[in-house]
Amino acid sequence: MDWEPRYRRFQECQRYVAWSDYDAQRVRSLATIVDPSLQALVDDFYAEIERHVHTSRIISGGQQQMSRLKEALLCWLRDLFTGSYDRDYLRRRYEVGRQHVQMGLDQTYTILAMARLRSGLLADVSVRVAKTIGRRLLQFERRLRGLLFLSNRERLASVLLDLARQSGVATNDGISLQIRLSHHDLANIIGCSRETVSVEMAKLRSDGLIDSGRQRIVLTQPRRLEKLVSRNGI
Repeated sequence: MDWEPRYRRFQECQRYVAWSDYDAQRVRSLATIVDPSLQALVDDFYAEIERHVHTSRIISGGQQQMSRLKEALLCWLRDLFTGSYDRDYLRRRYEVGRQHVQMGLDQTYTILAMARLRSGLLADVSVRVAKTIGRRLLQFERRLRGLLFLSNRERLASVLLDLARQSGVATNDGISLQIRLSHHDLANIIGCSRETVSVEMAKLRSDGLIDSGRQRIVLTQPRRLEKLVSRNGI
């Protein structure tokens, strides 16, 4: 099969809706946000199919076929959020459409099913993005209040706790930060000199609150760090 005419048509459709590489990047950036909800969307998709005579009749292979279809749709959705829409992507989408035709599925229900998926995705993205923005605003507000009211030691503790929430991994020794930061990096974040950060890190290490070395930081006593910051209401 000659795919070039089909791919040119695909590109023409992209131009018609002013689709750009920037749009593809934005879709790709949503992948980690929507992925936790994809399985629920897939389950809802096939639950709705089973509720209608005209669509449920195409699933004649029982639970085994249903499991295969759900796995295929999950892969289809993840493929959608890769942000790569080349010839191979078009071939995979074409194969799905061909199978629908072979099964005798009315195109009306294909359109309705896609609309249901789109509505579910939009609702989920809206909620998750709103929560993400809310968390970032709280972090910004906390950091701003920290700059105004906390000492260098307390600001440093607050930043370390924020980093632990974002990228910390629990270990036998405490919470290990996966983001590698130098004292210079930390100084830029909390608004002080590198020398001040070095002094405060040494004090925290001496007090047994952290363990550090070569851009490696472990919060050995995170609860005590929280108390250090919370006593000022931050």
